[in-house]
Amino acid sequence: MDWQNVAVVAGAVVFAVFLLWRMRPVRLGVSAVRRSTVDTMAARVQARSAPDARSRAQILCDAARRVGGEPGGASAAIGLFLRAMKADPSWPEPVSCISTLLGHRRPRDLERILWRHLGSCSWADVGQRDVAAACAHALAGLYRGRLKDRSRASALHKLAEELGPARPPQA
Repeated sequence: MDWQNVAVVAGAVVFAVFLLWRMRPVRLGVSAVRRSTVDTMAARVQARSAPDARSRAQILCDAARRVGGEPGGASAAIGLFLRAMKADPSWPEPVSCISTLLGHRRPRDLERILWRHLGSCSWADVGQRDVAAACAHALAGLYRGRLKDRSRASALHKLAEELGPARPPQA
């Protein structure tokens, strides 16, 4: 074997080691994604057997908090929180939970979700007014903080005050 073949083989080995090193985070993340998928599916099955809407939403919120803390679990947590919001639309707890989960990591996604949920709330219903107020408070905090839009923050703060006081989430 002459020196040119040795150089080619050495270059191929170095390149293979480099690729293995660069793909290391992906390989480690696959198990976390599998874990969050299993947790998500288990929570959905458990929520189907819940006796009422509030307990179904509570099960989904608890699972979303667990999954959201794992690496690569933010998307699964978003899905669970959205299911919880749909399961019991008169409960403001999922709004505050999704705000704490996504407020720093994905502010634009949180903004889109909160506006969509605020638009779907019936403000005439007393139970839905609490949810609308929670959405408005969360949006005002988001615009005051990460998104830095003072006019929207003040308008949403006024809307939240008109809708009702910000109460602590009920269990």
